[in-house]
Amino acid sequence: MRSLGRILICLLLPLRVSAAEPPTPAYGQNPGTGAYAELNGIKLYCEQYGTGEPAVLVIHGNGASLAQMEFQITHFARTHRVIAADSRGHGKSGLGAGRLTYVQQADDLNALLDQLHLRNVYVIGWSDGGTIGLLLTLRHPDKVAKLAVTGANLFPDCVSLEVMAATMKDDQQALAMIAQGDKSQNWELIHQRTNLMITQPDIKPSELGNIKIPVLVMAGDRDLILPEHTLLIYKNLARGQLAIFPHAEHSVCRDQPAVFNATVARFFAEP
Repeated sequence: MRSLGRILICLLLPLRVSAAEPPTPAYGQNPGTGAYAELNGIKLYCEQYGTGEPAVLVIHGNGASLAQMEFQITHFARTHRVIAADSRGHGKSGLGAGRLTYVQQADDLNALLDQLHLRNVYVIGWSDGGTIGLLLTLRHPDKVAKLAVTGANLFPDCVSLEVMAATMKDDQQALAMIAQGDKSQNWELIHQRTNLMITQPDIKPSELGNIKIPVLVMAGDRDLILPEHTLLIYKNLARGQLAIFPHAEHSVCRDQPAVFNATVARFFAEP
C-alpha cells in the first residue's frame, strides 16, 4: 500500500504544477491582443499586455520582431502596461515605399503613441531598437520619460571589421539574388535591413546632449558593439547611467533576462 501511495503522489504532483502555470502568450502571434495601426503609409503591428503606469514600450532589433522581446514583455507586464510593436519592415508590419531608415522607424513609433494617446512612456530598446529609442527621444522628447538601451549605436563604424565584413557580404548576396530574379527569399527586404546597418544611423555624439531624461546605456562585455562606442554614448548624455554585463554578448536581454530585467527595473524605479 505504501508503494501504491508513492505512485499516486508522483502521478498527481505534475498535474498540480501544470495546472498552476499560466499559459505563455504567443507573442507576435496573439489574436487576442494583436492589432494593426495605420500610420505613415503602412500598417504597423502591435500587441499590448498588462496594466499600470507609466506604460513601457519595447523595441526589438534588426531582423527580429516583438516576439524576441518576450522576456521583457513578460516581466514588465506584471506591473506596467507594455506596448510591443513590429518595427517597419519587420514581423507583420509593412515596409512601405522607399528606403528603410531608423528615423522612419522612430517616427512610426511616435505616431503609434499618438494614436494610443500616450506620452512620457518608459522605453526599452535592444540593438537597433536602442538606436530607434535614442532617435525617438531626440525627435519626440515628449514621448519618453526614461530610456534603457542595450547594444545601441550612433553610426555604423561601431563594430569590428569582421562583423562589418559579414554584414556587407550578406548585403551583396541579397543584391546578387535580386539581380538573378531569385524568389526563394524576400531578398529586397533582406537588402533593406542589411543596408540599414551598413549606412545608418547618423547621430552625432554632441546631439545626445539634447536628451534631458535619464538614459541607461547597457551592453555585454562581449558585445558586438565595441565597448568604446558604448562609452561614447554614455559620456555624451547629460543624465546617463552605464551598465556592462559580465560574460554577456549582444543578446544579453535574451541570454540573461533575469539580471537584465532586474537592472532595468531598478533604473525605472528610481525617482
